[in-house]
Parts: sequence; C-alpha cells; structure tokens
Amino acid sequence: MLGALVALGLAAVHISQAALIRDTILEWFWLSTVVDSNYLYITGGEFYETIDDVVTMYYQGNTLVVDLTQSWTNQTISSTASVADPDGMIYVRQPMLFYDKTRNKISRYGGWPYETTDFPSLLWSFEAGSADITWKNETAPSTDGLSADSPGPFASANAFTNSTYYNFGGNVMGSLPNMTVLSGLVTRDFVAQSWTNSTVIIPNQSKYRTQARMIHAPNFGGQGFLVIVGGEAPPTEASIYETGSFMVDMSTVTLYDIETGDWFTQTATGDIPPPRSEFCAVGAASSDGKNFELFVYGGSTNTTFDLNHGSDEGYLNVYTLSLPAFQWFKSKSTTPVRRACHACTVIGERQMVSIGGRLPSSLQALGAEQDPWASGLGVFDMTSFEWVDHYDAAALPYESPDVVKQYYSESYKEPDWSDPTLATIFAFTPPTNSSSDNSTSSGGSAGSSSSPDTSTGDSSSSSSSSSSSSSSSSSSSNAGPIAGGVIGGIALLSAILGLWYWLAVRRKRQARYAEAATADKEADFKPQIEAASQPMFEVDDNSRSELHGLSPKPQIIAELPVNEEHQRHVGTGAERR
Repeated sequence: MLGALVALGLAAVHISQAALIRDTILEWFWLSTVVDSNYLYITGGEFYETIDDVVTMYYQGNTLVVDLTQSWTNQTISSTASVADPDGMIYVRQPMLFYDKTRNKISRYGGWPYETTDFPSLLWSFEAGSADITWKNETAPSTDGLSADSPGPFASANAFTNSTYYNFGGNVMGSLPNMTVLSGLVTRDFVAQSWTNSTVIIPNQSKYRTQARMIHAPNFGGQGFLVIVGGEAPPTEASIYETGSFMVDMSTVTLYDIETGDWFTQTATGDIPPPRSEFCAVGAASSDGKNFELFVYGGSTNTTFDLNHGSDEGYLNVYTLSLPAFQWFKSKSTTPVRRACHACTVIGERQMVSIGGRLPSSLQALGAEQDPWASGLGVFDMTSFEWVDHYDAAALPYESPDVVKQYYSESYKEPDWSDPTLATIFAFTPPTNSSSDNSTSSGGSAGSSSSPDTSTGDSSSSSSSSSSSSSSSSSSSNAGPIAGGVIGGIALLSAILGLWYWLAVRRKRQARYAEAATADKEADFKPQIEAASQPMFEVDDNSRSELHGLSPKPQIIAELPVNEEHQRHVGTGAERR
C-alpha cells in the first residue's frame, strides 16, 4: 500500500513535468469530467494559486482535453488541447456533463453559477471524438419540454445511457447557505431530443435528494437500473448547505428500473462506508455480465466532523458496492488526504481517475493548502482494487476485484429483499462448490458426482445379473452387524443433538446479555456526524481553523476567528493557462 502511494508520486507536489495545470496551482475543485472512446474532457469549477503572497481564486474558463490512447502518470500527463469557453457560457461549479452517443456529442447542463442571478436552464454541446472542440448553445430545455421556470440544477444525481440522460434531484442555491432541494426525475431523450420531468415516489424515502451519486448498471433488468447512493434527503425542499443534516446512510440503495419506471429501496450489507456528500462515484460491469460494481471515493459531512477526522479511512479509501449481492467492500489502499468536490470517471478498460477536489480537513484557508497529488490527479485500478502509479492505455478489460469474486464463490448470502421483484431480477445461484449459506450443493448431489461408475444406466444394467446372487448372500450374512450399527448410530446422533441444543440455548442467553450491555452503552453514544455550528461554504473572507492544545485524539474543535491572511477572487483564469 505504501509502495503504491510512493509510486503514484503523491508526495511530489511541485512537478515541472505536470502540464495538465500550472504547478503553482494549489487546489482546483468543482470541476466535471466525461469521456468518449479516446478522450477525457474536463470543464467547470475553480482553482487557487498564490500570487504576491495572496491566495487567489480563478474561475475555470477552459475545457481541457486529455488523450486516452496514450499511457501517462500524474507527473507526465498533459492536455492535448485547452479551449477557452465561448462568450455566453457562464462560469459554473460542477456542471453536469454527458455523452450523447446518438449524435456523438458531449453536452453540458446545469451547475452552480458564480453569479447567483445567472441560473438559466441551458444546454451546450460539442462534437465528440476530437481534441478540436467548439461549444455551441443548443435549444434551451425550458423550450424543449421543461417548464420556463425550470432552473439548471446543481449537485444532482445524474447518469446517462446510450439513449437517455437522467437527472434526479439536486438543488438551486438561494442566499447562502440556504438552498432549495429539488424532487423529480428529469430526462433528456437523445433520439427525440426532448426533455421530460416526472414525479418520483421512492418507498420509505424522501422525494427530495441532493449531493447523491447515480450510476447506470446496464446488466440487470430489461434496460438496466439506475443505482443511487449517498447525499442528503431532507423531508422538505428547504435545506442548509453543507451542514451534514439528513444524510442518507450508505446501506440505503435507491434503485430505478428503467424499463418499468419503478422505484425501489434496498438495504446493502458488508463493510458499509460512512455517509457523505460531495463525493464521486463510477461503475463497471464484469466481462461476463454477472456482476456490477459501483465505486465511491471521498466526500464531506460538515465542517466540525471533517476537521476532526482527517485520517478517517472511511473517506480516505475507496469502497465498492457489488450487485447482485448488494454487498459493500472496502479497499485497503489509502490516500494521504481527504478530498471532496472532485470529479471521477472511468478511463480505459478498468481504471478510475480522480481529479481535483477541496481538502475538507485542511486547517488552512479555503484552497490554500497544496494538493499532495501532482495535478490533483490520482488513478485507481478497479480490478486490483488499489491506487496505482499510472494510467494504462493497454490495460486488460475490467473484472471484479478478487475480494468480490471470493465473496460470491465462498461467502455469498442472499440479501434480505425489500421487494420480490428485486429477488427475481437480481437472483444469483452460488457455484456448487460454494461454502456460502445459499449454496445449492448438497450431500446427495456431491455423492453422486463422485461415483462415476453408477452415473450411466448401461453400466449398471450390464453388471446387475452377475452380481445378484452375491448381493443376496451378503445381505443375509451382514444383517446383524448392520442392525447393531444403526442402533449405535442413532444413540450417538441423539447425544450430539442434545449437546447441540444445550450449546444453542447457552449462546442465546449470552447474546441477550451482550445486547443488554450494548444497549446501555449506546444510550450515551453521540451520533458520529454532528451538524456544524456554522455551515461551511465557499466564502470570500479569510476563514481559517487552527487547533490550540490539540490532544492526541481531538474531540470537538471550535473554529477560531479569522486570521490576517487575505484571499483574493478574480474572474476567469483562461488567459493564464
């Protein structure tokens, strides 16, 4: 694990060869990424660098293009092209990007504008498959199926298939930190080139959702499922930004059957990651189509918790949710700092790239701490389930991680299904040699398979006449010993069953005592995630948190007043690339 971190060059923060962004940039976040067959496209967001001893923020005013046909590291990567955004394309945080395969176009929708008055519902696109890109303003969604007052959302759960773009929830910002959380599922039909907005009713969940992540799992159901995890689900549309309130437990998996339009809520088990917002997620199906894994990395909760839990592996490590088992697994490969507001996407056959992100556990001013990754970029191999030192353009196709394969072959346990429909669609039969609770193998089938001499009717028939007389005499002469053996076996079995029953009763009694003791302890247990006294959001002041008399295991640490360090905000940084 340590070797992987060193190989990735995570400690080398000022690398002159890293040409994706200037090496003077400290952090960049709120960006978005999308890929086609050969290129990675990056747009939106902001970056920070020190100019004249002042931390200055610039809008990300370019679209960067990275060649995926060539291998690279985070120290050698460079942009094939850096195209300035056209006039009329407003600067936004984390716009939604999707690939319209029908028209071979990359499209951009929504995002959080830097000017609060700029929130029109616009659609911009360019021809995919080339580094020579030209953004064009297309027909506005508000005149192509959505209502005139339908804003472009921010922080939605979104995904796309070969024929449709899906956008669930999100929010529109008011006067910070207040925000209005959206409900409904907005879709863009690539063939009809039209938009729709449908009502969402999710079993046992709020219809309002923000900061969740959505992935399309194509290999289940007639047209695949949309799988949604994380984020916040307030009971009403009113919510406060980045307070960590109403966070959705990561064991709660929201499912949408594209073919039928039905919504489901399913509980996952395993090594469940802690709840989060502002994280990233990607997904991949195994080559045989039997499994699908959703990978999540990073995220934030609220200022108080994030500042005090900078080394929490729950946010430093990658987790994967495997279907059809609905089982979470945690990677042992870790990262040096927590990050949020970053972007992830699958590149090549089996790797995930994470780009940018703010450092939520940093004690410095927003954007003022140097990102330990060169270009703010890390590469995670989804098959080996670890961070690696480079992007491999010739990597083999994706296969589920070994720990996932082992679970299905040895430990699979059928989920406690919330709906019989899910039990049918996600049905899985463990291999016959599986040791799992749901293995279909039995003593009888194992016995017959290990006796090839009795497996065919012809062989048994040909030997029946010659063995009949010996079988008869043998049966007669062995009757006494057989009867005695049967009686002895019954007695032994009775003794074993009696001992088993006594042990079972004893275990249940001990379990009740343990549960009672645990209940007494949990009565005084405080929730892991506490709402910050003052929500953290992007500020124009010089806010800074520092620790005085930090104990080895810090408890709740209050934010101290601002220091004398200044922070300057400037417009687009396009001219500085």
